[in-house]
Amino acid sequence: MVPVNTSSSDWSRPLEHYGGYPTASTIQYHIQQQQNADGYGSASAEIVANGGEPTVISGDLALLATAAPAIIASEASVVVPKRESESPEKAHSLRGSPIIIPKVYNTLGFQYVLDAPISTSIRIDEDRITYVNKDQFYGINLSYFPDPQKPIKSVTVKSQVMVVFGDNKSFADEMATWRDWQRRQTGGGPPRILGIEPKNCTGVIGPIDSVAMNGIQMYWNPEQGAKLSVAVHCLSTEFSLQKGVKGLPMNIQIDTYDENISETVPFHRGYCQIKVFCDKGAERKLRDEYRRSQKRKQMNRPRKADFEYHEPCDKSEFYHMSDLEKPAALYPGMTEDIETMRRTSISVESMECLKTSGSSCDTVVIYGKRREDPVFSPIVITPPSVVSLAHAVAARMGVAAEKVVSVFKHCRKGPTVRLDDDMIRFYSSGDVYILDLVRSTEDPNGFAVNLYEQGDTNVNISYQQETPKPEPVN
Repeated sequence: MVPVNTSSSDWSRPLEHYGGYPTASTIQYHIQQQQNADGYGSASAEIVANGGEPTVISGDLALLATAAPAIIASEASVVVPKRESESPEKAHSLRGSPIIIPKVYNTLGFQYVLDAPISTSIRIDEDRITYVNKDQFYGINLSYFPDPQKPIKSVTVKSQVMVVFGDNKSFADEMATWRDWQRRQTGGGPPRILGIEPKNCTGVIGPIDSVAMNGIQMYWNPEQGAKLSVAVHCLSTEFSLQKGVKGLPMNIQIDTYDENISETVPFHRGYCQIKVFCDKGAERKLRDEYRRSQKRKQMNRPRKADFEYHEPCDKSEFYHMSDLEKPAALYPGMTEDIETMRRTSISVESMECLKTSGSSCDTVVIYGKRREDPVFSPIVITPPSVVSLAHAVAARMGVAAEKVVSVFKHCRKGPTVRLDDDMIRFYSSGDVYILDLVRSTEDPNGFAVNLYEQGDTNVNISYQQETPKPEPVN
């Protein structure tokens, strides 16, 4: 287990900032939503193009003081219910219709933050948008503030991070869209939609698994937090209906499971809306927005009702979704690519230092599976040591890491050796194993991990039948 190095510069206002979140963006968000749903009251409003941005040039600004509608509130959270009578066509008849996702506003519980600035040209009644560059890695900080009203029961939790569409596509439509995108890709091997950089991830327990082409899965300790380094490998413009149209926003979604409560329904679900650009387009887009803002100030023509827009922020907080029942849209890839995809959850960038045999590296990756598993999965060992390997295998096999007292390697040529740190650091990168967990002969209350070496992930493992099969754990 590697603790997260969260400095004060990274979290300059952690709990206080979240404490101000409901009043700064929660209540205003809902008020603006209600105003739009009412067509801005009885006042007329006209939208004209001003530097490519819609601007309100007439209307009764006194309507902005409309009383907040009824909401369901608790001490630490605010739930904004979806209005049954709300019509998207009426609510946003004067400008493009954003997708309104029902949310839970909570200052406690799980909180996720993307290390990228938000756009300042988006109204507060619409979801924040974060501009990112294709193939560039960004940090995501995962933390937990204990919530007495909804406590967790597990010491470690499982989080699935995925890239999904935020335009209310059905599950079938999302899968079809990803298949169309995959068919357009060229090059060897199945393309990755979401990449992970393990060497820059901290606080992760065990391996980082690829559960889909657009998603990864990891375990972490909520008391210590975690940080991931991820990249999106597709452009927003690749999903536009026609050329010349703005790119389609997508969501980075994180589903966190407390498996002592439910293994199928996430304990918490959060998302962050993004637009993906190429060739440093995210920085250019932010600079253009800043220049337009400065130009308006110099000409003494401030944008009307500036307080209706999201304030600048160099980090993007995830929203908390209220719908936990909707299945996660994890795209496994076309049938012929599934096994290859499962074996390549680690991005190419993070594997460069692992290609040199006998070299020292902060991360070692081996491939393993239980006897009943159909395919092998990468096991990330950070730092490369017996303790880290024991934690990774224990998480995979579903036992407490402290119960693992020894790790043995069964070599293809016959000998069985007890692994040590040097063997893992210098001689194990890229090896392929069948994993077995048996009761330890050294400690009746502990377990021993047996790694049966394979020559290739596609070879038949019948040679293992020549030796007695270890007694399975009851």
